Amino acid sequence: MNLDELKAKFRNKSSVDIKDTAIAMRAVPILVRVLEELETKLAEVEERNNHLSSLLNKKRPPLEKKGKKENAEWLVRADEEKNRVYMAFLGKFDYKSAKLASNAILTVQSALREGFDVINDISREGTVFDKRSSFHIRKIIYNMQQSGMGKFINVTPNAEDETAKLFETLVNSSGAKAIRATTVEGAEGMLENVGKFLKT
Repeated sequence: MNLDELKAKFRNKSSVDIKDTAIAMRAVPILVRVLEELETKLAEVEERNNHLSSLLNKKRPPLEKKGKKENAEWLVRADEEKNRVYMAFLGKFDYKSAKLASNAILTVQSALREGFDVINDISREGTVFDKRSSFHIRKIIYNMQQSGMGKFINVTPNAEDETAKLFETLVNSSGAKAIRATTVEGAEGMLENVGKFLKT
């Protein structure tokens, strides 16, 4: 059933003619679903506006940060509309580079609202965190949990990869649950269809 046809047919009417009863009865369930979607979107927009208003009196955090130290690179980006943080790592991380990366991540993440989701891209080959750097991963996850983190998705083609195992172990031990996707697009698809694919 086409919404534009329904609008054209009933826009200027205050009641349904008896001859249009069958169409109206078929339309009601569709219109209820559309109304629910609009109510959900409106609630999200209001929540986002309230959050942005609360930031007006503070220095607004950046929405993106990237950095590099020796053989390690990182990029973190906040999507305010989707209430989602994207993290990507490449290379070999030691204590110092992991500290710089974690500080960047927590600065950007603070721009988001409670219930934000995380997509953690550790899919590039050769991305390794040494033993001492795991402290900073734990710091990231702890702070995100304290800020009301929602879903945490690791993007990795290989669940047995040491970096993937490290993040999964630390996320799971924090009380959250690490979910795995093989691509960033796959992770986004999971979050868009959260009721269908992700069980927490």
